[in-house]
Amino acid sequence: MGYNLEKLCEIGMPIAMIALVNAASRRTPINYKDIGEIIEGRLRCTIATEHIGSVVGSMMDEILEVEPKAPPLNALCVNKATRLPGDGAHAYIKWHDPSIDYKNLTPSEKREVLLPVYEDIFKFEGWPRLARQVFGITLAKPAPPVGGENDGKARRRGYGGPAESEQHIRLKNYVARNPRLFGAPRGCKRGVVERLLRSLDEIDVWFVAPGEQLAIEVKSRISLDGDIERGIYQCIKYNALLEAENKVEQINSRVRACLVTERKLPVHLTKLANALGIEARLAKID
Repeated sequence: MGYNLEKLCEIGMPIAMIALVNAASRRTPINYKDIGEIIEGRLRCTIATEHIGSVVGSMMDEILEVEPKAPPLNALCVNKATRLPGDGAHAYIKWHDPSIDYKNLTPSEKREVLLPVYEDIFKFEGWPRLARQVFGITLAKPAPPVGGENDGKARRRGYGGPAESEQHIRLKNYVARNPRLFGAPRGCKRGVVERLLRSLDEIDVWFVAPGEQLAIEVKSRISLDGDIERGIYQCIKYNALLEAENKVEQINSRVRACLVTERKLPVHLTKLANALGIEARLAKID
């Protein structure tokens, strides 16, 4: 049994969407070949890997007809060797962010500019709705994680624990809206709130621009000295984890971490931050 491209897209688009949304829930791309093998099970014939780009591109066209602001889900479909989407994703990436000239970038530059694009895909909450509206399919809910630790961060990931304080939310959003006040890379207009790392650690606010990333841990006015001390060490962790992710993804990007507090650090914590090379900034919201 053979296929033509029209039939392949018709059958493959909803299958591709399920596979790509599942990949997004795991915060990882998926290979063209892997999607092709899933579709082959339905068509009962071998599919040329190069045709999968047409499938995911057509899928994204259908999605954008319904929701023009949807991030480019098809960009999660990547070449197995390079771990990058092909140049066919260029128009979709540029539609999402006109500043990105994807097809004319080096592989390292492509990986770097895809970081915030992927974050938008991972955080987009409209995939279940669009799957129903566009393809008439219901997406299965991802399995809930097991275990966890205290903090609003753990609660957001389904682990349980106390809710995030209003003071922490307020400070986090204030920092994200004011990149210039907190040393963000030049060109950043707004930070990404709650950037999840592969270790499942969560950065409070993440700023990214070509060649540079800044991770910020925030501590509100109700934080005790012990909370702030943990925040200093958390910044060290962010540095190490972002450096590790850059190494894996072959991204050449300077990484920094900063602690932002609403109250002045006591002398012993100022000394600790200085000794560990962690920048601390004071936020004055009121």
